[in-house]
Amino acid sequence: MRSTNEDRRRLDHVWSRVVRHAGEEFRTTRGRPFRYVVSGDGLLIDRVQQQLSRELMEKAFARAPLKNTADVADLWGMSYVYAIVMDDRIRAAAW
Repeated sequence: MRSTNEDRRRLDHVWSRVVRHAGEEFRTTRGRPFRYVVSGDGLLIDRVQQQLSRELMEKAFARAPLKNTADVADLWGMSYVYAIVMDDRIRAAAW
């Protein structure tokens, strides 16, 4: 099993990719376009004007790879979470 420090480094690395791609277009599984901006310690989704916290996103990263949105159904904004986590720009061969 990996150490906590290794897990933190992995999550920080994935989060840096999320930050780097802020403002770019992503698409939900239904093809709906959206963008996000980094706001404080989270992501503000333009379509819904609500925030996905970094903590919430890290919960999703820990479950990756995701098969579908049902894998994150317990998290708010599952369509947006899934689209970000499984996007090739964010995955970057990490899962």
